This record gives sequence, structure tokens and C-alpha cells, in this order.
Amino acid sequence: MSPIHAARGGRPDPFIVHLAGPMVGARQACTRCGHVLIDYSGQEVAVALQPGETSPAPLGSWAEGAQVAVLGGMSFVIEGRGLDEDEQECRPAS
Repeated sequence: MSPIHAARGGRPDPFIVHLAGPMVGARQACTRCGHVLIDYSGQEVAVALQPGETSPAPLGSWAEGAQVAVLGGMSFVIEGRGLDEDEQECRPAS
């Protein structure tokens, strides 16, 4: 058990579940609280063009409206189920 979990009585931090908004420029944020889910701004992104293509594919992003669970640098989509005991919804920005 990590020292952080031991200090919290052995409870791990919960995954926070966000609602993916649209890509706006090079960023994608939660529509509920504004948490930035993806940010390509300020980065050089290399995209290969296939023979015959004239424009690159769009940057990778979460599907708009997807429930994205985040803990630190790890994230994944929750589909077709309720939240587990170690997951909680983000709070709307006030």
C-alpha cells in the first residue's frame, strides 16, 4: 500500500468521471466542469499522410459526450454502465 493510501485509511483516490465536449482547436474539455481532457496546444504533432491524401487525419480525441474516467495520467471511457464504487462524477463549475 502506498504511503498516500495508508494516510487516507487505505482508500485509493477515486476516478473522476468527466463528460467529453467537442474538440475546440487543439483542446478538449469536460462540458460539465471544464477540466481539460486533451491539450495538443504548444506541441508539435507529427501526422503521416498516406499516398494520395492531401490533408492529415484529425487529432485523436474522445467521442463527444463520452464519459471519461480520469485518475492522474490514466483515462478510459465508461460505456453502458453505472459508476463503480471507486468512480465519482465531476462537479459542475460554478
